[in-house]
Amino acid sequence: MVVYIAIFVAVATIAVMAGLPMFAVQLALPPVWILLIAVPRLHDFGRSGWWALTPFAFGFFVGLGSVLAGVEETPEAAMIKNAVISVVSLVITLVIGVIPGTRGDNMFGPQPGKRSSAEAFG
Repeated sequence: MVVYIAIFVAVATIAVMAGLPMFAVQLALPPVWILLIAVPRLHDFGRSGWWALTPFAFGFFVGLGSVLAGVEETPEAAMIKNAVISVVSLVITLVIGVIPGTRGDNMFGPQPGKRSSAEAFG
């Protein structure tokens, strides 16, 4: 997860310096997070992998709300909106990363680290 956050911060910084909208960065990075880290972590504490879409959905619906409301945004307002979306998405990502897994087996399988070699590689 630390690698993901480092990549996100680096790409976001480069994108902002290059004048790219933060929304484009948010569209590019979540698939990596969702597939490689978030879904297995959510399964660790007994939640559906669909919850991994929460940060993306938050950003999408905030942006969609602005468009549907017909609000003309100043560059400053757009930057603030993108910053809020980024911070909320980062907080959700951090929460998913630090919640401890359930003890023992759950509906998604055995507790990670408690399987035998035969089960893991068999």
